[in-house]
Amino acid sequence: MAQEERNPVYDLIRQLYALPEMQMSEPFAGAMVTVIPIIMLVAGVEYTKHTKRHTAELDRELSERRAGVADPVSAFNPRKVLTVIAVIGWGTLAGTHIVAEGLLILWLASVEQEPQPGLALFISVTAYFGFAGTIAAPAAWYAIEGYQKRVELARLRRAAAAEDGGRRGPEPQASTSASEEPAA
Repeated sequence: MAQEERNPVYDLIRQLYALPEMQMSEPFAGAMVTVIPIIMLVAGVEYTKHTKRHTAELDRELSERRAGVADPVSAFNPRKVLTVIAVIGWGTLAGTHIVAEGLLILWLASVEQEPQPGLALFISVTAYFGFAGTIAAPAAWYAIEGYQKRVELARLRRAAAAEDGGRRGPEPQASTSASEEPAA
């Protein structure tokens, strides 16, 4: 075989991110052909869990709105924004992982298993973002969910205090400043 032609995009990506020289090998391909479906399985379980929770919340909100007892709608809902981002991210990750798995199977089945550094880079980056996504997505989801619960709790405390007319005294707060202390 003649001198293999270098891919300028591969060389540019390697230089930008200081990546080591990569090439496809049978041990690497064999490992990745197993790891990629595991990444997708874990990501799929997380995605399904959050989708079911979100769907249940939408059903509850629809029922409340139909009954006319829903809270006022806020202009910005971080959970809904995160859901859209999650769907787009999941679709992108799933698509790239499916392509990567197919390319790995084809490479393993080929008679001439050439080094193909571009393919090795694609597989490595795909697996990296799959791992990162299965960790970062749930962490972001729980952070936003916790924030929303704290905001809702503060709103409910204010509403209860306004309804009570201050008869129960001040609601407990996480921290108060000197200007917020009740008068003695």
